[in-house]
Amino acid sequence: MDLRKLEYFIACVDYKSFTQAAIHCNISQTGISQQIRALEDELGIVLFDRSGYRARLTLEGKKFYRRCKHILDDYNRAIIEIQNINKKYTYKIKLGLSEEMKNSYIYKFLQTYIKKNPDVNIEIKEDKPNAIIKNYTDEFHVILGNLVELSKLAEFEIAKTIECNMVAITSNDHYLNDVDEIEGIALASEEIVIFSKEYSMFYHEEIIKNFEIDGFKPNIVHIADSFSELILMVFLNKGIAVLPKESLSKTNLENINFVNIKNTNHKYKYSAAINKKYMNSEINDFVDGMMNEFYEYHNS
Repeated sequence: MDLRKLEYFIACVDYKSFTQAAIHCNISQTGISQQIRALEDELGIVLFDRSGYRARLTLEGKKFYRRCKHILDDYNRAIIEIQNINKKYTYKIKLGLSEEMKNSYIYKFLQTYIKKNPDVNIEIKEDKPNAIIKNYTDEFHVILGNLVELSKLAEFEIAKTIECNMVAITSNDHYLNDVDEIEGIALASEEIVIFSKEYSMFYHEEIIKNFEIDGFKPNIVHIADSFSELILMVFLNKGIAVLPKESLSKTNLENINFVNIKNTNHKYKYSAAINKKYMNSEINDFVDGMMNEFYEYHNS
């Protein structure tokens, strides 16, 4: 089948007129009509109902149109990839990352991904969750962060979500250092370190609310403006903090300890959101790989 016939067919549908489609395709109206007839004969189906004033797609035509769009999109993408195959970079992915994910599983994934896809240039912007949400730009292809915060971005679509394990983190000198699990209510007697509203409005409000739902008002001794500050306060045994286990890297865990929490309302969901303007197979594959690695890390 001649791909030009598919292009003519799609143009007729998109422009809702054989005349306008002919102008767009730089062919006569008679010529484009003949090409559509030839396509219908080749397929053995009628694509357009021509009984009215304006030709309309038949049911078969509508289904064929959707398939043709995918075929031509894949074909054009393949041409671009082949034409750029000898360039240093043929594709760019800009990733927005909440700073608590720094040094987490994500860098191991990116290292592996780049080795398998040397033609992809990945740019990373790390910032506080509030800053990522407030100051994000259209140039981000993907943002990894909290589900509730990312859901506020109308231009982005949530692709995948993982519900995380919330843990209490302590210094190695804390008496809970050797404890594997603790009841949520038992944290009522602890001094607590939390993030500021400037760092993450969602985390700040949710952590206090969930302590109260667990049955007590938290004894907050320090409010941190950055992830590194919070980890430092815990390391210095100034208090304990409640975080998603997935935000803790091997580097963090060399200096602190985590304790699983049971019977608690604390919860957190990490999500990958894709900018709707940039949704394509490459971005989808990147997000699938990233979140699958996250899932394995989550269950390890």
